[in-house]
Order: sequence, then C-alpha cells, then structure tokens
Amino acid sequence: MSEQGHSRVGTAVDGRGCVIAVFDSGVDPAAAGLAQTPSGAPKVLDVIDCTGSGDVKMAPLPADRVSVLESGAVRLVGDRSRVLLTNATWKNPDGKWRYASKWLFDILPGRLRKRIKAERKKTFRVHHRAAEAAATNALGEHMKGSPPKDEVQHADWRKQKEELEERLNILKNLKVFVEAEDPGPVIDCVSWHDGTCWRAAFDSREVESGQEFSEFESVPLPEAVNCLADLQREVDEVLSQAAASQAVRADSLKDASSSVKGVLADFYPMTNFSAERAWSQFGDNYSCSFCVNFYDDGDILSIVTDCSPHGTHVAGIAASYHPEQPELNGVAPGAQIISCKIGDSRLGSMETGTGLTRALSAALRHKVDVINMSYGEPVHEVNAGRFVSLAEEVTPPPPPP
Repeated sequence: MSEQGHSRVGTAVDGRGCVIAVFDSGVDPAAAGLAQTPSGAPKVLDVIDCTGSGDVKMAPLPADRVSVLESGAVRLVGDRSRVLLTNATWKNPDGKWRYASKWLFDILPGRLRKRIKAERKKTFRVHHRAAEAAATNALGEHMKGSPPKDEVQHADWRKQKEELEERLNILKNLKVFVEAEDPGPVIDCVSWHDGTCWRAAFDSREVESGQEFSEFESVPLPEAVNCLADLQREVDEVLSQAAASQAVRADSLKDASSSVKGVLADFYPMTNFSAERAWSQFGDNYSCSFCVNFYDDGDILSIVTDCSPHGTHVAGIAASYHPEQPELNGVAPGAQIISCKIGDSRLGSMETGTGLTRALSAALRHKVDVINMSYGEPVHEVNAGRFVSLAEEVTPPPPPP
C-alpha cells in the first residue's frame, strides 16, 4: 500500500493488536523494519526453532574442570582442553556450570556456509604457507654446517632434526586434510542458572577472522617442536591469561576491553528470546543473527538461526515498520510477529512433520491471529495428511457469508 493509501485509511487499521505467526525458514530479529511497531511495542515477540536443528545437549562440568579465581571469574576447561574464563559480574548462585561444544557450520544457512568455507580456505592457505615456510627455514638453518662430532651432541642434533622434519610433515598433512573438507570453527557453549532464569554465553574465538589459523602461526617456533595439540593448549593458556588481565564489561559486546575477540567473558549472556528479546552474531564477518531458548530445565540449549532469508522477507511484507521511510512499510506495520522456523538446517531447509506440529503448538501458545505459511513443495495430494488435520483442528471455521 502506498503512503497516500496509508494516510487515507488512517493509523487505526495498521494491524496493531494482531499477532502473525510466520511458518517459514526463520525471521531475523535484527532485520531492518522488524524492531518495533508504530506504538513502540516490540515487533518480534518470539523466535522459535521448531525443527531442533540448533539444539545443543548441555552437560554439567565436573568439579575438577571448574575453579574460581581471585578476581571472581571462573576458569572452565572445555573440550579439546579449551580454557575458558567467565565474567566476574555474571551471577551463578549455585556455582554449577554446563558446557557443550558445537560445530558452527551445523547451524548456519547453506549459502552463508558456502561463502565462509571459501573465505576460510583462502585465509588458511595464507597462514599455512607462512607456517610451512617457517618450518622449512628452521629445518634449513638446523642443517647448515656439519653435524657435531661429539656423540651426545650428535644425538641431540639428530633428535632435533627429526622433530623439525616431523613438524614439516604435519603441516603438509594438515594442508591435505583441510583442503579436502573444512569442518568449520567450533563454538564453546556455557550455560548456568542465575537464580531467575537460564542463561547462555559463547566463546567464538575460532570464528573471529580465522584466529584458529593465526594463533598457530603466531606461536614462536620452539627449538624442541611440540605437537599441534600442545601448541593449542599453550595458545589457550595465553589467551585466557590475557582475558583475565582485562577489566571486561558485561553490559555491551562492543565495549568489551579484552584484546582477543570472541572470548567467553566478553559475551553478553542471553536467555529465552521471549523474555528479553536479545540477539547476537557469531563474528563480524558472518552476519548471521541468532538467539537462544532453553528446554527441559536447561538440558537443551536451542541456538536459533534462520536457514534462508525467505522468512525474514515474508515477515517484512506482512508487518515491517520503517518510521523514516513509510513507503517501505509492510501491509500491517502495527502487527507483531512470532517466528516459527520449520525449515530444518540439517536437511537443506526442508520442513518436517515434527517441525510443523511444534509450530502449530507455538501458535496456539501465543494465541496468534494469523498463520502465514508460504512454504513447501509439490505434492501428489493436496490438503491431506496429519499436519493438515491438525491445522483444521486449531483453525476456527470461516464466518458464515
């Protein structure tokens, strides 16, 4: 509808009071026009992953992997011996922490995943060439001149030569592995109960500008070369010490003072989207918004991302509100949105019966007025099946003519 058309009908019929459930690929709460309604109410009331594709099973960290520091921060040891530091301002009355790691590519939209893989491969090649050149030069320097004649010195010289050769072999083998298939970065997920609700924070240092590559290159080449796992542990310790020495603010991601991007302590803790409507992003380069929900008394952490921009497009057509550019408004700028993601990221955005049923349940729970589902594929028989039966049960009959 044009701006002139809106002025004719007035603001009383802009959809305010109406809640629209969007059954689709997911709605990005950070998208332009989806922040609030003309009355100042939040535009997106809830963002739900009905497919379970972003579910993470959280497990309690054992006591030997949790230690409280003098600063009040807590040192956690996650998978791969990853050292994590919490923020001292976070409230955790019972002192219990839950942890899990997650391959980030499992929850990213397909097209974004493809782009990031190409960029990571390019970044890896740059850092890998530098590391391989350093290892080659170290071996060359070691081989200059004649081996010591003293038996003990000769044995040490030979041992160091073998280790330098092995490092070079490891780097060559690593190149073959990563070039074949990049599994992507891993994010560390930490959750706890703050006395009021469950909260989650994430360590995404691997996501930030290929730090898992640059960290490896930045470690000085020791005389006695260690294995890659030992080097990773050394880097983690250095990063954790650096984070501990910083006065990290918990009220803003952008104002965090830690010199290392993506560390756990810099993350602003999130709870169920419907409670605080908070969203964040993994890394500056990913441009993929996410939010979280908890289920089963904190056992399941749901990381909600969209699997394509289609759902956001649909929500914008229906209800976007652009106060500075009203010509961009949706059909009902006063309406509010419930995002029900029915496209499973693990199945190339295909919907499933389970996801559709959960979406209907969410629509009933939120007492929505309209359900939009412009989603699907050709079928042999229309208006048939279990989902259609459930939809007919929850949808009131049309009014008489």
